[in-house]
Amino acid sequence: MSVHPVSLSLTPSWSENDLILVRATDAVRLGRQSDYEVVPRGQAEAHLDDLARRDMMSIRVFCAKLGELRHSLPSLDRHELLCQIQGLIQRGELVALRAAESEPDDSRRARVEQRRLLRAIEAALGRWLRHAGRQYRLVTDVDIGRLPDRNNVEVVRHDEAAAVLDAVARRAGPVRSDLAPLLTKAKSRLSRDWRPPSSPDGLVLVRKAVTIASSPRDVEQAVTPSEMRKLMAKEWSLSNPRWKHEDKHRDGESPDAVLQGDEIALYADVQGAPEGTKVCFEILDETTDPPELLDTLYGPNKAGVAKVVWCARDLERSHVPKTELSASFTASLEDQRTQNCPIPYIPEMGQLHVMVRTLHLDRPFGNHAIVLSGQGIEVRGTLDEEGVFEHTEEVPFGEYRLSIGEFETKVLAVRDDDPPFVVPAPPEAIPEERWQLKDMESEGAEFA
Repeated sequence: MSVHPVSLSLTPSWSENDLILVRATDAVRLGRQSDYEVVPRGQAEAHLDDLARRDMMSIRVFCAKLGELRHSLPSLDRHELLCQIQGLIQRGELVALRAAESEPDDSRRARVEQRRLLRAIEAALGRWLRHAGRQYRLVTDVDIGRLPDRNNVEVVRHDEAAAVLDAVARRAGPVRSDLAPLLTKAKSRLSRDWRPPSSPDGLVLVRKAVTIASSPRDVEQAVTPSEMRKLMAKEWSLSNPRWKHEDKHRDGESPDAVLQGDEIALYADVQGAPEGTKVCFEILDETTDPPELLDTLYGPNKAGVAKVVWCARDLERSHVPKTELSASFTASLEDQRTQNCPIPYIPEMGQLHVMVRTLHLDRPFGNHAIVLSGQGIEVRGTLDEEGVFEHTEEVPFGEYRLSIGEFETKVLAVRDDDPPFVVPAPPEAIPEERWQLKDMESEGAEFA
């Protein structure tokens, strides 16, 4: 029986873009159904503020059902309550989800191929392509609306975009012969020109818009020619991406890997940029193919070092085994980008604790030999009279195969304090002669 998660709708009922706020654990379960996608924290907080102006009562009802703020709820005023919820969002305990648009498998595969192509081009030339003094960037049709600086870029016409890619390919040819095929392939997948309400249907080339800002009448301090040359040159560079645990105890225990919930500081050295210049940190989930963007954070340059603090999120969205859990991050400033810095995870361990019962869960399969195998492990044992078997040694989380005679099924490792994984087995899976005598007597008494 499915359990409906406690949720808060962040958008009006008439809005087509429905956003809900749920616990992080419920977000993982909904994400497995492939019906929802995670919304960035900044958008979640903005929609929460808008909802508070429209309907504060629904927020209080949500908090009462949620449980975390139940005891302090009567004493919190409007501002304090919103601060508490925003804190839960920033710590990753509450997550905003948007219903994902369903698309055919062919379209999904094409989207994955396009993103891999763009990653190959970005790895060689950087995120922004330079041509004739302008900066260009290739994006997929579904990602164009998600660009963080969407208001500062303009879409390039199809014919002009093709000419730009040809020019970049010719310029890169003598140095990088492998780039020409990639750019030619990208050119073949450019979207045709469109106008609303139509949408793009392939790769889109955008470029930074040229803006001319008017100078204020009263200038407090004039910029010297040397300072102007330095600003116009923008000889900025980033290097040495690294991370470190914020907690000294965790840094001593595990300096090279993290657990879910660890707070770590991400660093990058900055050269040439003015003090306070914001550096963008992008954190990727490396356990997916291709890697997915987890978070985008911005940290100011202070004395040549940019820093942000990130809370390690759960990368195990299901119990499907993964030999290596890993995130990574890159720091970027304009067209400068550092190399990927890995953030390895410590795989979580659990126990093989199972209970085998009849299909309707009303009778145990007791005193039967079983075999549990998977993750390079094979465990043999015997179910007790209640149909329970527990392997005391820790094992990696993931799927395991349970065998009882000719009956086989899949089970999952559980955490130490969790109840056993219940296996409903059909009666015919166990031979008649292996039923316990007391079970046969109780069955006869039931029908007497």
